Amino acid sequence: MIKFNYTNLLKIVFMKKKYVSIFFSLIVFCICFFIINKYHNHIPIHENTITDYIQFDDLPFYRDYFIFYDLTYSFLFFIMIFSFLDKIENSFLSYNLKIIWIIKNLISLFLIIIYEKNTGLDQVYYFDIINNEKSWVHHFGYINDYINFDNATSNYLLIFNYLNIFLFNTWFAIKLFLNLFYLAIIYLSYKIYLKINKYDSTIVFYLFALFPSLLLFTSIITKDLLIVFYIMVSLHCVQEIRKELNKNIKYFIIIAICIFLITTIRVWMGPLILISLITPYIFGYFFKFFKFFKSYNHFGFLLFFILIFTSLLFFLESNIWNDFQIKLIVKQFDRIHNWHAYDHNIYSVIGENTENIKYFLINDFWRMMFLSIFNPFLNHLTKIQFYPFILENILIIFLIFYSFLNKKFFLDKIILALIFLVLGYSILYSHAGGFLNAGTSLRYAMQVKYPLFIYLISLNMSSLEVLKKKFITFYLKNFDK
Repeated sequence: MIKFNYTNLLKIVFMKKKYVSIFFSLIVFCICFFIINKYHNHIPIHENTITDYIQFDDLPFYRDYFIFYDLTYSFLFFIMIFSFLDKIENSFLSYNLKIIWIIKNLISLFLIIIYEKNTGLDQVYYFDIINNEKSWVHHFGYINDYINFDNATSNYLLIFNYLNIFLFNTWFAIKLFLNLFYLAIIYLSYKIYLKINKYDSTIVFYLFALFPSLLLFTSIITKDLLIVFYIMVSLHCVQEIRKELNKNIKYFIIIAICIFLITTIRVWMGPLILISLITPYIFGYFFKFFKFFKSYNHFGFLLFFILIFTSLLFFLESNIWNDFQIKLIVKQFDRIHNWHAYDHNIYSVIGENTENIKYFLINDFWRMMFLSIFNPFLNHLTKIQFYPFILENILIIFLIFYSFLNKKFFLDKIILALIFLVLGYSILYSHAGGFLNAGTSLRYAMQVKYPLFIYLISLNMSSLEVLKKKFITFYLKNFDK
């Protein structure tokens, strides 16, 4: 009887929390509606998107109608997903995903308007294409109803062309739909963590969920959100692969589909991920690599890293690479020069003007490899808005070095794949032009940086917990004195 009452009491408490959360969210939606409605002149991106791209006229009556209808429909969608999260069996995940669902929608629907206000973003053009069903757009070219490897934007928007039947030209509902991918990324990330550590951690969950670059760039309509989602699905499947071939077929199919979809959005990323995933298996098959690392964990890790880095160094200094590099740089330099010729002072790299980008690339290739992943870094200390991302980069660099010292850290096929992916990405993107703009570099780097962060945290967490307890004990002993 006591057990029955206790169970009922728990159900009542959880139900009350659910209703309180929904009521709180409703109040937030209403407040934000009135703010947007009253101060629409100070929110130009939202004003242009909601009004001009739908009916081509700036009519206050229609503006009010569309915003109210948009937010109402979005809130219903929000409640549906909130209720669906109750179906997750893991109570820890279910509860915390509901919290992050509220936080994320508050950010990506409303707080992000502050960022959108002063920033020209491709999402405005995407929304225009979706809602006005355009077949051709300047800079993006022809928008097709089928997959076309010559137009990544067309492939990316393909899913919205069909989903818009249910989204009804609603700006906020599209954002809310994209937040489902964010939620799935967090869910998969935490599942990967649980596969390694076997115990729940609130700190780890919110480190994953509040990863600054992920939180920002999944709050606007970008291709990177889908790419990160496909990468996390692929890594999750790789982690589930076992020795029995017949049990792995479904995982191979899912990985193949994800790589194909990534290729349709960014044609160079798909092959890079495929090569990164296959390479550890080649090493493992021919050299019995993993057995060696199991016996000589840290020595093997250091030796592997030194061998890869030395081989890379020799290759990058070879005539073969230099001949190819010069042709690539000249071609890339012409593209960068044409795109950013209107204001060279804005697009500068550590004090170097874009006019000197060709010389800069040849002489500072290693620095560009670093900045392709960890930009913004100390070169942007004067800009407060970059601080969360600078700290994000410092944390990842700390975890990389800590991994060398952690005796419990171990190498597996996914860690090796991530090493190849990061090295391949840094070589590729050091010439890609993304480094000219710290925001663009940060957004692109999220493709490899977030998965790397997930595994660095997951594999080092038990050791970090011990370190934290030692630090607290040491602090309390000294405090008592």
